[in-house]
Amino acid sequence: MNPIDLRHILHRHPEPSHEEHETQQILMKAMEELSIPCRAIASTGVLGVYAPHDGKPFLLFRADMDALPIEEKTNCTFRSRNDHMHACGHDVHMAILYGLAKRCSEEKPPVNTLFLFQPAEETGGGARECLEELESLKISTAFALHVTDEYPLGTLAARKGVLFASAFEVDCCFKGRAVHISMHHMGRDAIEGCAEFLKKIYESMPMDALLRFGMIEGGKARNVVADECRLMGSVRSESWERNEELLKHIESVGHEVAMHKGLEFSISTGSMYPPVVVEESLFENLRNIASVLNLPFVECEMKYTGEDFGFFSQRYLSLMFWLGTRKGKERYGLHSPYFLPPDETVNIGIEVMWNLLIKVQSSNDL
Repeated sequence: MNPIDLRHILHRHPEPSHEEHETQQILMKAMEELSIPCRAIASTGVLGVYAPHDGKPFLLFRADMDALPIEEKTNCTFRSRNDHMHACGHDVHMAILYGLAKRCSEEKPPVNTLFLFQPAEETGGGARECLEELESLKISTAFALHVTDEYPLGTLAARKGVLFASAFEVDCCFKGRAVHISMHHMGRDAIEGCAEFLKKIYESMPMDALLRFGMIEGGKARNVVADECRLMGSVRSESWERNEELLKHIESVGHEVAMHKGLEFSISTGSMYPPVVVEESLFENLRNIASVLNLPFVECEMKYTGEDFGFFSQRYLSLMFWLGTRKGKERYGLHSPYFLPPDETVNIGIEVMWNLLIKVQSSNDL
């Protein structure tokens, strides 16, 4: 199968985290046609194993599989057929990884390689589940990319050290007392508490961190003081430890507001990602490959993007990088219903990953 054709099939049939059953079957069939042994991993994922040399360590290449609960608003011929969308480019990531596997099956490089199609990146859990099942394999290096229209088509962007921030999901809940709004002075307004908390916490967050709440839930009727209000968001910084410090600050401000308003306050966390750390020599390999392939290269700043590839970079020497997709000036950003990388992105990504595979293995053989 052509990698671009596979991209179109996957884009038409997006599935949410932990439910990538059809995606898994599509990938299994495609990999089996390449005569690369594969098996399920982390329930709905796929692991392809190319092992021409017994006993030698593996290079691991990873692509994420899951889609987002977003209604697609592009007019492409292969647009989503359901109420989810590959609005984060995971269809492109999978097509690139498949293309790399296809090239290995055809050119047969003497490089032990794992092709990991990882489920549940968007909601967390997928990377850790895969790592548990990979413990029996000797892996030296891990690779991944992420498409973005922040950069022009074909641009490679990365940095040494922390590329993507550590990201913690955080929920803040205020509880009060419900009364009719005509007697609001007798109640305890949880929405009012949330409003004061938002102002205080946004003003007091340090410059080296990011906190934003994207969802709010509260109240049961428009004419009743809300007895509960919950804020759902994310805190991000350069390290796991810094995020833990920030959670203490958030909790302190929450309790201060609750005491002032006669409310109760609680804080809880959801998915927690470590930072994605890029190893220096792999970064230099990427820079050299960009020069060889005549692709633009950007040494970028740390991004506040959250990515569970950070779990891989904690365990193995790792490289992750941005692959630009933008043609022209129009930009939508990730998780937009209009985000649609051009098909040319797939072949560029395959070429970069292939060159990384050959270059890193050659370096390891020296």
